[in-house]
Amino acid sequence: MAGTRAKRGRTRGKGLRKMNKAIGKKLKITINAEKGRPINRVQSAKLSNQLGFISRECIPMPTKWRDMEDDDFNLAKDHLEMQLDIVDGEDDGVIDKIQQTLKHRSRNALYTLHKHFNKFDSIEDAKANKPNFENLSQDNWETLCTYWNDPIVKQNVPKMLPTEAS
Repeated sequence: MAGTRAKRGRTRGKGLRKMNKAIGKKLKITINAEKGRPINRVQSAKLSNQLGFISRECIPMPTKWRDMEDDDFNLAKDHLEMQLDIVDGEDDGVIDKIQQTLKHRSRNALYTLHKHFNKFDSIEDAKANKPNFENLSQDNWETLCTYWNDPIVKQNVPKMLPTEAS
C-alpha cells in the first residue's frame, strides 16, 4: 500500500519566534540596497519567510498588487517590525525592497489560492469552499473568485502565473 508522504507545511514564523526568544531580542535584518535583500542567508530566509506568513495570514489578498491599500501595507510593516529589527527601516529604499518582496510573496499566495479555485467546476462551488488562509475573509475570497471567473482574466491568467524560477 503506497501512502502519501507528509509535505513540509507553510511557515508560521515559529522558528523566528524561537530564535528571538533564544537571543533575547528581535533578529536584526540589514537589507543591502544594491541587492535588495539581506546578504546574510539566515536573515534573508527569515525575512522572506516572515513576509510570506504576513502575505498569507495578516493582510487581505488584493486581486492586483496596485490595489493594495496603504493601510494594508502599513499593517504588514507593523507585523514585520514585531518580529524583526530592520536596520534603516524608515529609509525609502529599504521600504521599497520590503514592499517588492512582499509583492512577490503575495503573488505566490495568490497562485496557491488560484490553484484551489481551479479545483471546482463552478464559481458557486468555489465560493462555498474557502481555503484555510487565516486572514482571508469570505468576502475577500468571493471577490477573488469573481475576478478569476471573468472571461478577460481567464484569457490572461497563463501570462500572470509565476514562473518556476520565481
